[in-house]
Amino acid sequence: MSWMLVCDRPANSQLKSLLVAVLNFTALLIEYSFSRHLYSSIESWGGKDNGFGLAECCKDLAMMISESPSEIMESLTLMYSIPKDKQILLFTHIRLAHGFSNHKKRLQAVQARLHAISILVYSNALQDSANSILYNGLIEELVDVLQITDKQLMSLVCVQDIKAASLRTLTSIVHLERTPKLSSIIDCTGTASYHGFLPALVRSCIQAMIDPLTEPYPHQFATALFSFLYHLASYDAGGEALVSCGMMEALLKVIKFLGDEQDQITFVTRAVRVVDLITSLDMAAFQSHTALAIFISRLEMKFVESILSNNTTDDHCQEFVTQKGLLPLVSILGLPNLPIDFPTSAACQAVAGVCKSILTLSHEPKVLQESLLQLDGILSSLELLHRPIDSPGGSVLLRELASAGNVTDATLSAQATPLLHSLTAAHAYIMMFVHTCRVGQSEIRAISVNQWGSQLGLNVLNKLSQLYCSLVWESTVLLSLCTPNSLPPGCEFGQADMQKLVPKEEKGAGGSSSGTATGTRKPGEERQRSAAQCIASQPALHAVEPPAQGLLEGIVLDGDSLAPMETDEPSAADPKSKSKLTPAMAARIKQIKPLLSASSRLGRALAELFGLLVKLCVGSPVRQRRSHHAASTTTAPTPAARSTASSLTKLLTKGLSWQPPSYTPTPRFRLTFFICSVGFTSPMLFDERKYPYHLRLQKFFCSGGHDALFETFNWALSMAGKVPISEGLEHSDLPDGTGEFLDAWLMLVEKMVNPTTVLESPHSLPAKLPGGGPNQPQFSALRFLVVTQKVSATRAAPFKPLHTRAWSCASSA
Repeated sequence: MSWMLVCDRPANSQLKSLLVAVLNFTALLIEYSFSRHLYSSIESWGGKDNGFGLAECCKDLAMMISESPSEIMESLTLMYSIPKDKQILLFTHIRLAHGFSNHKKRLQAVQARLHAISILVYSNALQDSANSILYNGLIEELVDVLQITDKQLMSLVCVQDIKAASLRTLTSIVHLERTPKLSSIIDCTGTASYHGFLPALVRSCIQAMIDPLTEPYPHQFATALFSFLYHLASYDAGGEALVSCGMMEALLKVIKFLGDEQDQITFVTRAVRVVDLITSLDMAAFQSHTALAIFISRLEMKFVESILSNNTTDDHCQEFVTQKGLLPLVSILGLPNLPIDFPTSAACQAVAGVCKSILTLSHEPKVLQESLLQLDGILSSLELLHRPIDSPGGSVLLRELASAGNVTDATLSAQATPLLHSLTAAHAYIMMFVHTCRVGQSEIRAISVNQWGSQLGLNVLNKLSQLYCSLVWESTVLLSLCTPNSLPPGCEFGQADMQKLVPKEEKGAGGSSSGTATGTRKPGEERQRSAAQCIASQPALHAVEPPAQGLLEGIVLDGDSLAPMETDEPSAADPKSKSKLTPAMAARIKQIKPLLSASSRLGRALAELFGLLVKLCVGSPVRQRRSHHAASTTTAPTPAARSTASSLTKLLTKGLSWQPPSYTPTPRFRLTFFICSVGFTSPMLFDERKYPYHLRLQKFFCSGGHDALFETFNWALSMAGKVPISEGLEHSDLPDGTGEFLDAWLMLVEKMVNPTTVLESPHSLPAKLPGGGPNQPQFSALRFLVVTQKVSATRAAPFKPLHTRAWSCASSA
């Protein structure tokens, strides 16, 4: 039919709902726009006297019409000769009359009329028809709509929207008519009386807003109510009415309430504006309700950083410490139920900035002491992360997520995922320590070294080292579970937990698919892609942040970039290399993504902190100036610096001698761990110009890290003696990634056997340490160089034809 609208077709019910939403948004857009344009969607109604009042229209009356509006219009055009310029108007009247037979459509018609009146008022389009649209009794009708209390009607979302639209219509009338209609609105709403309808409604709305046990009013309605109050208060008569009804006390409750919801801030802003307008009329009420103290209490946290950082003296910082403000400040970083992306948020940066300001201006070691105490407690709660789960094994974080009652929302609750939220809290403290370590003042750097070298600091460092190793393992496992063909066929590693992540509605369709896509591959064909390439190539994981897309790129320090984990891999753009994901697998990956992102981001933060601590221990500035002639700094390290360096070196030794759980399904897991460990070792021993820190080399050699480095090489190339080293990389039993490990290992050893950089390093140690006893070990750079060259030449001899750069430097010495 020519008069059948697309949205009226039975098959387009969803399209009609979308159209209504667009029209509602358009009405709000015009209402809040700077320059309002004409919007002519107002209809002709029968009026209140004929039984068509707004409140009456909201009542459910049983009426039926068999024909649709388009059918009625089609028959009328056949029966009568209707001018073309009148046809649309007639069709609009038919649709309106037809809609009154349906309660839901009638409610929508009421809402549309209210929208139309508001928009016509705002667009100044009522010059010719103001009296017919803003007729006598309209304000009373609008108030009648607000006073609807029928529980059956109030349960409908549409009625709540109609009430909000009524408030916006009253607001628009105040905006247009100002004084002429204002007195009528005040009288009809009972604004001037404490027990009037509007004051009682406002108090009820505010009480529901601040009482967690009360169902709050819809956000749209509350916003319209506060907007109406603001427009009323803009005029003397309205302001005096609000003063008379005692509105000041109710609005101050909104300002005083410290809610967690972001929307609550908007209501605070509107309440402040209304209070500002009516205070000039009733200053006594403002003072009697201690409004100034409420305002200061609301704003004091906002100005803490400005007060502390904008003063060049330490007076305010010392006062802040004296008033015991450090514990509440640093405790913010460990609050429960913070979002898992909190460490990367502006709020976390702000807290870290305040801590850095206090430390820099007051030189107060308690800033670091209190933070170390808080972090120590959080790291103790992560003990379960370091315990491998029972055979057949899997990820500890994944097991926690799979065991939660509601997997979809488990990451939002600290009760459902305590380990994940403890990682978030630890990450926040790590970010704070990173800020405090980036200070150039020698006094602050000495304070940092002394605190990290204390018994508490060393205890925290040991726990952080253990956490770092656990994060590398967790990331390796999670990436493998997201990567097709990463596990042997039939392997049960992590599969029980993966199956629990499938949504109930998809278990029937995708239940036959395993947690990870497994399969066989022929020798020389379709080598297993790296986890990073698989993650990047799947649409379901495009939202994963770059740190989570590659284990090496996400965990190792930025100072030393490593090659990709795979060699000769198919390009991600190659359609033949892409594996199709089932819907169930895509759903699982979506659930795993927050775990992978959190662990990877924390790994990067830890690596950055360790790198900064290394520079503090050796006395190197955070940012070195480039020069052709490096100035030698042979300052003896303090006992605290040596203790910190020893603790950091234990991390390197632990990483290079790490043993996976016995049930590990493939040696590729351990190889991936070693690739990360080797890549992490290089920037911990050498600066950006490849000059070694002699203190770090000494600790690395004495702690067994030197031996562990070459034992790792022997394991990777022989698979613990299962593969003859003489066959090199051509043996079929060597896992994918062996070439990448060899490349990273050779890059590290190349720096160790370079006589120029090792012997001429600006980070050398004095020939004799002050206060050292006769048994105090002394470091000889030449001795270290000779030992390393001999061991590397012996261990790497079978690969000399393939990789000669590591010992080419040795031969030139």
